[in-house]
Amino acid sequence: MKYLALLRGINVGGNTKVEMAKLKECFEKLGFTEVKTLLNSGNVVFESPENSLLKEKIEKQLEQTFGFYILVLIRTAEEIKKLIAKDPFKEVKITPDIRLYVTFLPEGGELTTAITVSPQKTTTDLMTRLDKKYGKTITTRNWNTVIKIAKLME
Repeated sequence: MKYLALLRGINVGGNTKVEMAKLKECFEKLGFTEVKTLLNSGNVVFESPENSLLKEKIEKQLEQTFGFYILVLIRTAEEIKKLIAKDPFKEVKITPDIRLYVTFLPEGGELTTAITVSPQKTTTDLMTRLDKKYGKTITTRNWNTVIKIAKLME
């Protein structure tokens, strides 16, 4: 079965640096196959015959490999396909100042957000607000990244 592991907060600000080649190796050590990373922000597509305790196994291996805890959220290929099929931003008029985001929640499900950025309001303002409301157990991706992930999972 195909899965997506979403890692929270890596390669941001230089404090939690994770090389993608080493990340891929980490997943392969766990016995996962067809491991692919996307971008530098912690998106890993992989196949696994088992589905129990994936999050816990991955988090433990990541901490052993990189020396710090990294929160991981897991989604199946089917869940990502359903999200894409919903097309949550179909009613949004896209302009150069509009940013589309999907926030993945720990108990499943997602929160979709369309924001207008300006010199006064940036995407980091959104992330701060989401963290205050939902805690640091969420992770957010740009909608274009989610589309690319879905293509990797085909």
